[in-house]
Amino acid sequence: MNEPVGSSSGVFERHRNYLRLLARLQLDIRLRGKVDPSDVVQQTLLRAHQARDTYQHRGATEEAAWLRQILANCLADVIRKYSRDKRRVDLEM
Repeated sequence: MNEPVGSSSGVFERHRNYLRLLARLQLDIRLRGKVDPSDVVQQTLLRAHQARDTYQHRGATEEAAWLRQILANCLADVIRKYSRDKRRVDLEM
């Protein structure tokens, strides 16, 4: 049975505020009205939870680096989603 993100992967959950700060800083300004950084962080933690069996815990520094990489991938997915149709996000209201 799959456990919710906050249970056995609570070790990842402790990075939520750090990831939220990074997401806010790294999110393209043109997407800030369309994408909530908390949603990107939630997706990051979900992916980390899904990949928890492949993650080898080596300490807090490596854990944070692994989560930053997942966050970067999630942010790239968001950018691709909004640029897929060659939409001009900066012109949308």
